[in-house]
Amino acid sequence: MDEKKKMKVLVVDDELPLLEVMQDILRELGYHCIGASDGLEALDVVRSTPDIDIVISDIKMPRLSGLNLVKTLSEERPDIITIIMTGYIDSDILVSVLRAGAYDFLPKPYDARAITMILERSVEKRRVVLENERLLEELKKANRKLTKQQKMLEQKVLASDKTLQKKYQELRFINDVMKTINSSLDFNETIHYILEVVREVLSATTVSVMLLDDEKRYLTVIDGIGDTTGFIGERVRVGEGVAGWVAKNNKPLLVKDTGDEGLPVELQSERNSYSASSFISIPLVTIKKGVIGVLNVTNKEDGKSFNEEELDVLKIFSEQAAIDIENTIIYEELESYYLQTVRALSKAIEAKDVYTRGHSERVTIFALELAREIGYSDEQLRNLELAGILHDIGKIGVPVHILTKPGKLTDIEFDQMKRHPVIGEEIIKDIKFLESCRMIIRNHHERMDGRGYPDGVLGSEIPEEVRIMTIADAFDAMTSDRPYRAALPVDEAVRRLRHDSGTQFDKKLVEIFVNNVVPKMH
Repeated sequence: MDEKKKMKVLVVDDELPLLEVMQDILRELGYHCIGASDGLEALDVVRSTPDIDIVISDIKMPRLSGLNLVKTLSEERPDIITIIMTGYIDSDILVSVLRAGAYDFLPKPYDARAITMILERSVEKRRVVLENERLLEELKKANRKLTKQQKMLEQKVLASDKTLQKKYQELRFINDVMKTINSSLDFNETIHYILEVVREVLSATTVSVMLLDDEKRYLTVIDGIGDTTGFIGERVRVGEGVAGWVAKNNKPLLVKDTGDEGLPVELQSERNSYSASSFISIPLVTIKKGVIGVLNVTNKEDGKSFNEEELDVLKIFSEQAAIDIENTIIYEELESYYLQTVRALSKAIEAKDVYTRGHSERVTIFALELAREIGYSDEQLRNLELAGILHDIGKIGVPVHILTKPGKLTDIEFDQMKRHPVIGEEIIKDIKFLESCRMIIRNHHERMDGRGYPDGVLGSEIPEEVRIMTIADAFDAMTSDRPYRAALPVDEAVRRLRHDSGTQFDKKLVEIFVNNVVPKMH
């Protein structure tokens, strides 16, 4: 079934004709739609109708405004996706909408394409929210099951049975390991830690993890401990070899001795090619994607064989590894949706001024190239990319006639233009995802000599990311058409960058940009 047909949308507007028009549009698009005439009625509907997915509300209404409705829903039903409708958008309204907890805003008069795009994003966000809730509940169930098993073992330990005492200690150890894993946010570190613990618990010489590609045709070794030299990055076709057989059949494989008859029939012919004498391979399975990889352990350090008890222990770690991998996939999807929203905001701003269309994208490209030249990490590049896309978001609060004025700005007009870095920071300051961008957005017009704005920060006190953005922003501004002049030739833009090195721009970064980045870009 089409995802949107499952979604129930509540439209709130005190103007009955507009309410009916919006409902007709949404029903035409295939959504299940109900209406309310003001904020209080909408709250009653939500409280009595638990399956509301999306609320689209007018901003100004009697009794309870759209903003207060959104704030209340954020507290009572944070899982609902809220959208504010308004016929007048400025920076103050946008800040209020975001602070209230709304996911997006919809300008009046209605535009069918805008409604379609915003609703599609909202439906996808709602789907991810519901999926996260389901996965969290699954994780809670698993933890409750583990806790229950631990309590059962604790009761048996009271009988002073040495074997049970050993198992109890093992379970306590596994429980402590799980707490450590659940406290980590880094995917690669978590997977490597799981491999280290598995190797220690099972006394294995080699442990590795393999992931399936999107087409589920090949397994690739992404990490390993022990004798894995040359194996990291190796690919195996699904259905071939031990790991391929496990992935294809979604079954764990315990082989106590490769010299015996313990191998499946399909693998009997390969017996002599195995260097391992005993091994366990177990599939990594998630609820959403099914088999996503394989966890392998090979040979015990004491030369003995793996057994069924060790297979059970490995199952616990494989379940946790699968959950971590699935959570990483969901987190990356959420990041992607956030980035789409960020890009949409950026394009909405640039639409106010035809001369700056594409400016943010180009500035981002220049900034990333310069950052790569000086060795920025992937995470630093990610933060810089977001800041580049949003560095001029504050211009939504600058009147259009100032942005597009063909002549020189008056002092009053320039003062208004100089407010856009502060407005930009104000817009994003409560969005946790963009926390690392605040400083870059606020200070991208600072100068090395301290004569920049808004804070007049001096020289080395300006963070390096800001100095990178300043150069990228200025270069694109000089080499692009503006209302008051045509684009400058690249040679002239380079000359001006060098001329202002040490006063406006960081001298060292300018030389790297001019010598290494400009030749690649032009």
